[in-house]
Amino acid sequence: MPITAIRRVKRIVYGLIVLYILLELSSFAPPNLAILGYFILLLYFILGVTLIALTLKSEVEGRLKVVLLLTGCSSLVFSVSILNGFLAVSGFYTFPEVLYFITVLVPLTLFLIGAIGSIVLFRKLTLQPAY
Repeated sequence: MPITAIRRVKRIVYGLIVLYILLELSSFAPPNLAILGYFILLLYFILGVTLIALTLKSEVEGRLKVVLLLTGCSSLVFSVSILNGFLAVSGFYTFPEVLYFITVLVPLTLFLIGAIGSIVLFRKLTLQPAY
């Protein structure tokens, strides 16, 4: 895999981690700043789609590919479940509540596993000597 592709994917993963932290912190924002959380959620969704597309398009293989796909897919599922929560508050028909809590908690756990795993595998990849 070319070094520029690795750098691009690394930046996307680090961007997803930063946006995840900002999403968690935006839940403490006052209600008049709620639009900021929607914008961060949109960026989180777009970066997740970009990570999946770049991972499938690039020559990444093995565990790194699995971990990157796990990170991207979990960010997509989390974004959709948060959108579902916004629709439920607005009065639209949504998923049952049990399914909603499962779709919020499971992707968060998988995202953290994928983010930590991708950081570890990126470190291994950059420390590996090129022959």
